[in-house]
Amino acid sequence: TITVIADPPLRPFAERLAREAAKPVDWPALGRRTPAPFTLVLAPDSASLARMTQGRAPGWGAGVALPEARMIILRADLPDVPQTLRHEVAHLVLRERISGRLPLWFEEGFAAWGSGEVSRAETLELNLAVAAGQLPPFSGLDAMLRGSSTTADVAYALAASAVAEVGRHGPPGGLTRLLTRLEAGESFEPALEASTGLSVDRFEEAWQQALK
Repeated sequence: TITVIADPPLRPFAERLAREAAKPVDWPALGRRTPAPFTLVLAPDSASLARMTQGRAPGWGAGVALPEARMIILRADLPDVPQTLRHEVAHLVLRERISGRLPLWFEEGFAAWGSGEVSRAETLELNLAVAAGQLPPFSGLDAMLRGSSTTADVAYALAASAVAEVGRHGPPGGLTRLLTRLEAGESFEPALEASTGLSVDRFEEAWQQALK
């Protein structure tokens, strides 16, 4: 069940979004599932989103997932709101399994990859960044994800590629093993090493080399 909160002019749109969000989706390493009940709130504009999220959304932000409150808040005045909703639903679905701390690059990368939001344009930006040697460490990637709208697109594409890289290391099913360990309460760094055979630093190097 998805509860909708929206101003009257936006309510039909919100209800259409809710019907789409309630459909089952195949998520990476999580299988086919629908999100548990949550509340979908449509904000008319950026100022409304900032007020509703108490400043948690950047000025350029399109939406915010609040897993602890089982709530998604979206801006209704931006293009491709359904895609933004899929991204935020991915956060909820991930957090239904994992309650511990996750690096920002992993959490946003899972949502970007799982929702299929990395477009051709973002892939081109990623290729150009790689060609220019502009590959940040994971700490720098976290900073890019929190940064300006000009760095966000390539940052999300980089984060998605890093999560996809988890599945290419170790025995088959690296991402599945990682999520299983995280669900059992293991912290991220030892869980990543056990699932890929690489420490976080070595995995970072392998990811950067794979992109190159």
